[in-house]
Parts: sequence; structure tokens; C-alpha cells
Amino acid sequence: MKYIPQFTEEMVRASDGTLLYTRTMFPEHYEQGARRPVVFHRTPYEPPVSRSPFDPSYLKPPFTDFLERGYIVVNQHCRGSGSSEGVFRNMMKYERTDSLDTLDWIRQQSFYNGEIYLYGASYKSYIHSTYIGTNPPDVKAAALAVMPANQFHICYERNTAKHDLYTLWIARYFMRNHINTKQKFALMHEQLKHRPLSKLDERVYGESLPEITNIFRNNHADDDFWYTDEGFRYAARAPEEIKIPLLLVGGFYDIHYRGMLDYWERLNPDARRISAMYMGPWWHSMETPPEHESLFPDSKHPAVEAEWFDHIRLGTPLTHVKKGQTTYYRAGDGWICTPNLGQRANARLTLCPAYGGSLQSTPVVGSLSYKYDPEHPAHFPGGANVFQSGNGGMQPQPAPDHRPDVLSFVSAPLNSPVSLDGKIHATLEVSSDCPDTAFFVRADIIRDGVAWCVRDTIVSISDLCDSYTPGSRVALCFDLDQIAWTLQKGDRLRIDVSSSNFPTYNAHSNTADYWADADRTSVAHNTLYFEHTKFEFDIEQ
Repeated sequence: MKYIPQFTEEMVRASDGTLLYTRTMFPEHYEQGARRPVVFHRTPYEPPVSRSPFDPSYLKPPFTDFLERGYIVVNQHCRGSGSSEGVFRNMMKYERTDSLDTLDWIRQQSFYNGEIYLYGASYKSYIHSTYIGTNPPDVKAAALAVMPANQFHICYERNTAKHDLYTLWIARYFMRNHINTKQKFALMHEQLKHRPLSKLDERVYGESLPEITNIFRNNHADDDFWYTDEGFRYAARAPEEIKIPLLLVGGFYDIHYRGMLDYWERLNPDARRISAMYMGPWWHSMETPPEHESLFPDSKHPAVEAEWFDHIRLGTPLTHVKKGQTTYYRAGDGWICTPNLGQRANARLTLCPAYGGSLQSTPVVGSLSYKYDPEHPAHFPGGANVFQSGNGGMQPQPAPDHRPDVLSFVSAPLNSPVSLDGKIHATLEVSSDCPDTAFFVRADIIRDGVAWCVRDTIVSISDLCDSYTPGSRVALCFDLDQIAWTLQKGDRLRIDVSSSNFPTYNAHSNTADYWADADRTSVAHNTLYFEHTKFEFDIEQ
């Protein structure tokens, strides 16, 4: 950005009287009173301006893109954060009403021209989803990034709690202007090791806080909770209610990857035809880090949001996305456009575990066992659900079998390129000497001796079986999320099987107790049987 924009600062009064710090930034050569289109954005992440005065030279895309194209940007600190009054609590409280109140304020300003565009990434995207289903006539389009509409996808991986994402995020931001959140975060991190987790709020905050722990009571996506006022129903129903053109921007290694796909797949047909999805090889930052540039050339995140708004407003051409389509990056091939991810897959590559830690095309008879102790759970670096406790996304992995409770299987080097383009389907034949336990699966791609994690998930026996008798063999069938990679000749595939990845996911107690209520643990002796275990990769031939 070659100029420092003009800006104003005001305290906008919400309907309950709370004052919300609001900064309005104007494009270059703006003339006082001129009417321009407005980009509306709210955030809980900025510090108070009294402690860290705003320096417009720190502006970064996409805000610089908006200003350079003539938009006015209205940026507001969420209630209880930054320089706004009030208390920042859980994800739903006040965001809907504060946003609608501020839209009314924008409509009263001399710069308002009758057009409002919504932008947000991560939590800042969720804020818009709480009210976007009301479809105000002057809201012409939205660009929302790396955040689901249905908050279940934030809190759970299948039916296992995502502590690294939800629980630790809450500790960082709950009542952030009123308590020592650094202290609470450290305490929460430690208290995750203690049970029962239903009492986590009392141990960390000294009182019962149902707005935090009620989420622990609802570990199924179809639980009524997720569609109640308490359970974020306005955002959860947004995809079915939206009528405006919506650009969704996500990353294959982002913490909200699955939730973003859910957003796109649940868009009502009329909105879907005028909307688009853009999926890059990114983590939550939506940037390609230097260590990944050789893996993902030409994958830099362009000014797709500003281009989207200009297209809706002025009819200018779209160069990066196409309406009604998903544009995504397949490593080794670049950008591809299809209605949905995985539609190019027309075959499967099947690999089976064997003795010696190999993956091969035909099954063998055999088994391997390991001991899983919930008091000493395994940890794997990186992954799409890592956010608070380490570096997330695609990270190098330790050597195979890096712990006694980790079973690693590696394929032979590929003889020719293989295009992975879809889901990874896992069938595990297993047994345990406990009434319930978990199985964690991670898929890696090995290139030039480095194992890069690309997908993982965790399931419990009780998730997939109505009842289980300890010692019996059962087949667990489930999918890992879509991935898009063209493997080179000489690359290898690696699969790790374990029973935990803590604190990314809750460490299963190995009891039949509900996970949040379990106040004891057992050591499980788990077995993986080779004969009926397989991993199938969707590929394009």
C-alpha cells in the first residue's frame, strides 16, 4: 500500500447501551461526504488502542485491496475486546445483535451508498454467519474464510473433542479484557490432563460456566443443542438461508477445513449457483510458508476477495474462481475447477499393512498389538486440527514407530506419478481388552526423506459399534477428509495407527463412561489385525 488512509474512530452504541470501538478507513483521495460501498468487518483480536495505537501503515491484504479499489472499510472491536466495552464470553453471545446494530449505524452515515459487503476470516467470519441469514437488502455479497457455520465442526472430530481448537481457544479469549487469559490458558492446558473434564470450568475459573461446558455434553452433529440459541443456531442454519453471492475461502490444512466444506455443501441451490469456493494448500493463515513453496509453487493467496466484490458490484470478470464451482489447488498440478472436491476421482489405490511396517497391495494374515495408557498419550506434530499447542497444518513427522504405542506402515517408492484427489477410506479390524477405546489414523506423504502429514482422524469403537464385548474383533470403517496431491515417482505413502493424539484430541479414558464424565482411566491393550485392514485412496487415473 503506497498511502496511509484517512480514518475515524468512534464508539458506536449497541441497543443495550454498550459502546463498541469502531474504526472507519477511507480510500485514497476520499472527499468528505462522498458515498462509497462499505466493507464491514468485526474482530475480537486487536489490542486496546490506548495500549497499542492503530498504525494504518500496518494494513495488510485484503484490507489494502479493498481500500485501493475504492471501498470504505468499517472495522469494529467485538464486545469485551480491544477498546470496546462489555464482556467477551462464548462464541454466540451478542455477536448477532451487535452486528445488526452496527449495520444500522452504517446506514446513518454520510459515506453510506446503499451497498454493504461482508468480509471476515476465522472467528471474524463466524460473526457474519450469525446474522447473514436475515439477508438485509443492502448487503450485496460476502467473502468468508476459514470458519464453519455449524460450530460442531469446531468442537469435535467425529465424536472426539478437539481440545486444541475449542477448549484452549476459549481459555485464550474468554473474558479477555477482564481476567489474566495467559494464566488461564496455562492452567487449562494443565487441567486437560485431569478428570472429569465436565468440571474443567470449575478447576480453571473457580465456578460453573455452562456456556463453556455445555458443549462437552453434545458430541454428535445431530444433537438438538447445535440448533438452539445456546448452540449457535443462527450460524448453523445460515447456509440454507443465505440468498446473496458468497465466496468461501479455505485451506486443505486449515483447522476448519471440514466445516468449510460443510458450509459449501449445505448452501441452498439458489445461493450455490451464484457463489464460489476457493481452496488452497494453506493452514489457517491462508499463506504458503517458505518451507512449502517447493511443494506448492504458484499457490500464493491472491486478492480473490476484492475481485469477488468488484465482480458483484461492477460486473468485472472473475479470474480466480467461477460461480457454482470449487477452485482448488492440487499439489503437483496447480489450480483445478470442479463443482465439488473429489469429483475427478475415478479409481482407488488400496494399500494393506504387513509385518515389517510395510504397506502393500495385497492383504496378509497377522497382527500387531500395543499398550495405550491415557495418562501418557501420544502426540503427533502438526495436522489440520492443531491451533493452540504448536505449529499446525502440514508439518514434518518423526520417524516411523516413534513410540511403542504407534504402529507405522510405509509403502514402497511409487513407480509412476499418482494423483490423489478425494478421501482416504480406512477399514481397521481391531480388538481391545477394554469396553471402549479410540483409534487414531494419520496419513503422510514422504518426499525426499521427509514425511509430511496430510490427513488424520480419530474414532472410538463406540462411535461405530452399538455395543462391544472386550476381546472381540470388530471392523471400523471411516473416512479421512479429502486431499489433493499428485505424488511423484519415488514418493511414498505412510500410515500411522495409534490410540491418541493429545492435546489435539481428547485422550480416551478406555472406559465406557461418557468422555466428559469419566473420572478414571484404564490401560488398554489394543490389536490391529492385518487380514481385513486396508486404506483406500481416491485417485484420478
